[in-house]
Amino acid sequence: MSPTQGGAPSTAAAAVQAEGAAPLSPGSAGSDGYSATLTQIAQAAQGGQRSGYQHHHQPASPPASAAASASATASATASAAASASATAAATPSMSAGAGTATTPPVAAGDGPAASATPDTFLQQANCVAGENIGGQFTSFTQVGACNAVAFFQAANAAIRAGRLRVPRPGTATDGKQCLTTRSFAAIDQDQSDNVTTEYLANGNGQIAQDTAANRQALGGAATLFNGSDNGLIDLFIDPALGCTPWQVPNLADGGALTPALPLDELQAARYTGSPGNPAALVPLNDPMTLDGNGQPSTDKTNTYRSLMDMPPLPAGQSPATYCSDMERIQGKRIQQDVNLLLQNPGPAPGAANSLFTFLAMRLQQSFGNLNCGSFGLQNDVSVTTDANGVVVAACFLNQAAPITAGAGNPMAGTTNCPATTTAGPSAGASGQPGNGSGTQSPGPAAPSATPSGSPYHHRYSRHHHWW
Repeated sequence: MSPTQGGAPSTAAAAVQAEGAAPLSPGSAGSDGYSATLTQIAQAAQGGQRSGYQHHHQPASPPASAAASASATASATASAAASASATAAATPSMSAGAGTATTPPVAAGDGPAASATPDTFLQQANCVAGENIGGQFTSFTQVGACNAVAFFQAANAAIRAGRLRVPRPGTATDGKQCLTTRSFAAIDQDQSDNVTTEYLANGNGQIAQDTAANRQALGGAATLFNGSDNGLIDLFIDPALGCTPWQVPNLADGGALTPALPLDELQAARYTGSPGNPAALVPLNDPMTLDGNGQPSTDKTNTYRSLMDMPPLPAGQSPATYCSDMERIQGKRIQQDVNLLLQNPGPAPGAANSLFTFLAMRLQQSFGNLNCGSFGLQNDVSVTTDANGVVVAACFLNQAAPITAGAGNPMAGTTNCPATTTAGPSAGASGQPGNGSGTQSPGPAAPSATPSGSPYHHRYSRHHHWW
């Protein structure tokens, strides 16, 4: 990981390994579930070498990511969110645009929790990072929020009163609605996870918010960010499809416009869902909401949903229906948009050579990590890796034609990709996959190019690795 824009490391600085957006294999699971979007910060070795790619479980304590970091929709909502005093265990969750729903009661001693060890500060801030089940704390692995329910209550009240206006997602280049975090065409095994917040870190161990002033003061600092589903949509999919995420002024960065997880969820709640194209809600088989024994938990799933402004179960889909809709809707949309996705780099060039192959790989892995095969479904996607373990081609059992101009999927007509190809290293974001499905083990990361053609992406040209 290079800490500089030019790609050459100036000093031994913090490196980022972000295992996000694309899921981990089920074999990585532990008693707390597993982290699909864990960001590991490691000291780079001399010469800018990255530490080895590894899977890690997230500590029980939550990171300091609060839903109230929705930056500055704040004038209408922040004061109400900050003043909320109800404890997390009994706080009602707000369904998006569909009235108020209440989290079901839980047994004494069980319920939403911030950490395995009681922490007064986190409790007073109504922080939640998991669930106490049968006396055992099981975390969400990499998601935590403080005063999230109160924030969304205030935001939804402002929306109903006309004080906060949620923009429509808009229309993509393909003529379809732009995607949201609840679009089955964009979700994965653990949707709506991780914030879009970024930080800076230098070789001296100093960390600061990623602002223009701090970038100037900490010249050569590495950018730290989450491997986030929200970030994948906001920073990669949206620009590729000709869309723009909902952004608001960042008060910490001189009013620069920025996206945020709460903005994504408020917009998704209001505008996702139509006949034949339902809104995806966190399912019972989401790996982050399983209990300590790897079993589905209604209470933990409802708690997670409450942090994301989603109504509790039974709203949404059964695990089987979630899998079926994901395969059907997402596989079709990826193929329809192949010409837009092939010409843009994905967030992890060390794993897939374009946004098209990245999304296909992610869909293939999500099928396994959600255990969709147990419902009698067949994985629609196969991918091919090159000699470096980079996904360079994708094939689909149920094929769909592209709906924008271009050459289309080079593997069109092939329903089952070979596992590997004898071709040389992948050509990066050129959109020219080799012949060939792949393994689910990504190779070492490489610096990524930044998508062009969108001024929104210029701010993110410092990103070198997003996985």
